[in-house]
Amino acid sequence: MTKYTNPTMEAILTRRSIRAYSDEALTAEELKDILDSAEWAPTARNEQETMFISLEGPALDELLAGFGNPGAVYGAKNLILIYARQSFPYFEIDSGIAVQSMALAAKSIGLGSVIVGCIREYLRGSEADKWKKKFGVPEDYIFTIGIVIGHPLNDTPPKDRNPGRVVSF
Repeated sequence: MTKYTNPTMEAILTRRSIRAYSDEALTAEELKDILDSAEWAPTARNEQETMFISLEGPALDELLAGFGNPGAVYGAKNLILIYARQSFPYFEIDSGIAVQSMALAAKSIGLGSVIVGCIREYLRGSEADKWKKKFGVPEDYIFTIGIVIGHPLNDTPPKDRNPGRVVSF
């Protein structure tokens, strides 16, 4: 077994994309921890232009029905959508930082996650304005990425890393 140098490195090196979840809902405390990690994630120029929409229950069911793929959340009870101000040049980078913060926060409290981009075209397509209005998202914001979070049914084994991706001078 690998010995990790600290709990943060353990969360980073053992986090996996989970694609099977139990029926157990997140507690209010678990969800707060996840959303706090997103809200406190760094942003370029400290603009804090990202917005986080947490969906569960009927709201999640409605979105998935419109998307046409209820299986997109793998049975999890929570999906968090990230929107960001499209005019800000670093909105996609900031969204990526926030989604990784949520993935690591989930892992650190015993939850699983999978980062999902499959709903991007739907939430940027002809239905975009409908959902933005429903969620209270400003007009100049755009969906960037989502993350499914829940209680994993099983462990996902690690996959080999591709060689040559790290170069040092």
